[in-house]
Amino acid sequence: MRVSLRFTLSALLLLVGQIGFSQDNSPWKEFGAKTISGVYANTGCHEYSLTNGQGFNVYLKNTGIQAVNVTGQVVAKTVCGNDVSSQFSVNLAPGQVSNGSDFFQGGNGQTGVVKPEDCKGIRYAKLPYSKYINRIKTVSVANVKVTPLNDSSFIALPGGTTNITAPSISTPSVSASVPAVPSVTTTGTTIKQAATDKVNAYVPSNLPKVKFDSLGYYKNLFNHNQDSLTTLVSSLQTQNVSLLDSLNASKLNSIKLAVPPIEGKIAPLYFAVPNTTFTLQAGIGWDKLPVILNQDSALPGQSMTGNSSHPLLQLSGILGLMNNKSISLALSPFFTYGFNMKSGEQGTHLTYGLKADVLFALGKSSPMKALVSVGYTGRNGNYTFTGTQVQKADYNYGLIHYGVGLRYTEVHNKYWLQPGLYYDAPTTTPVYGPTPFMVVNLEAGIGTKWQIGLSYGKDYFAQGNLKYPINFYQYNQDYFGLRILHNFRLL
Repeated sequence: MRVSLRFTLSALLLLVGQIGFSQDNSPWKEFGAKTISGVYANTGCHEYSLTNGQGFNVYLKNTGIQAVNVTGQVVAKTVCGNDVSSQFSVNLAPGQVSNGSDFFQGGNGQTGVVKPEDCKGIRYAKLPYSKYINRIKTVSVANVKVTPLNDSSFIALPGGTTNITAPSISTPSVSASVPAVPSVTTTGTTIKQAATDKVNAYVPSNLPKVKFDSLGYYKNLFNHNQDSLTTLVSSLQTQNVSLLDSLNASKLNSIKLAVPPIEGKIAPLYFAVPNTTFTLQAGIGWDKLPVILNQDSALPGQSMTGNSSHPLLQLSGILGLMNNKSISLALSPFFTYGFNMKSGEQGTHLTYGLKADVLFALGKSSPMKALVSVGYTGRNGNYTFTGTQVQKADYNYGLIHYGVGLRYTEVHNKYWLQPGLYYDAPTTTPVYGPTPFMVVNLEAGIGTKWQIGLSYGKDYFAQGNLKYPINFYQYNQDYFGLRILHNFRLL
């Protein structure tokens, strides 16, 4: 057998033996899982630090259905023969887990630490890169007490753990690698403070730290979580049935006393909708409105069709009548104020009116409703554009608005859509453009809070003061309207 092969086999045998030896000396090998008054205790994680000692924890889980306070001691027997113990007190909600904590980095949990000065230690696995130091022989818990807590007294801390204090930790001996320190007793300080404050002054803080958990800890944790979860769910289901029976009986008795018997068929689902509602709306929008422009600076003066494109503010309302009937009515007064903002433009634009929408239900359970709409709209404003030529517009007219549409309402009332086809017929003459004029409209509601409307008319008519009818140039102009409104339910 070649020398390299013999060397490789020897190294593997040494490594396997070393791992087995280390596992055989694990402090958890004699720890037995137990359940105390509904609190499951098992092996927690443990860790090794060359500078801060060897930490040990116990895993706790509340498998009951009531919050509890768990107190006790976690005790480590060192290989030197002495005991190192730490008091713990943990609040656990039903099903809550406390895993312990990393003593080196701080935190809360049922955690203790054996420091170098607590035991001279026996070093295992002295391979150059392993750095395993095991000063703990066994770990156990003692004096465990489980106290039920009511809802008012239970305070869940982050991670489901509470502050752990060490009422008394004495140092019987000091490691040969650390200068002698007088025996110190710490009261009311955390485990991390007790472990690190004395050591860091003598040992560099940049030495490596090795942390590992026993495989049995994670295996038991997984298996127990599955079992305890099934038990908890079954217990909660049993309690839930009992509570529901009690609540339902109480509610039924209250309803019988408050509501007289209802004869005949059960009312449809929309019975809960108020018969009359009123909603205030406020929002923003944009209009592109065709107007008659007069150009006084031209020789001779000229008139033409143009448009004013401007933002606006809108205030409106919706009064709903007979909402739970197969035929319902919605009255919508509105008022908008528009203003020009582009460079070289000035002007104000007022729009006001009232619209009436009649909705016809297409079947008792159908999400579709037919719509017939009629209303009056008044427009009044002025516009000035200062460019190569000064152009001005003044208009004041009204129109009758009528048409039909279809409304679809999502079953959970998350949104509704309402496309429609309408006609605008001006009541003021003369009218420069076709009349009545067709406008395509699309409205949508998002929940109960928002409403969006879009309107478009191609080659819409223009209105306004015509100063130069002989020199009048008529161009096709489109109408566009946008509304984004927020609903405030008042009734």
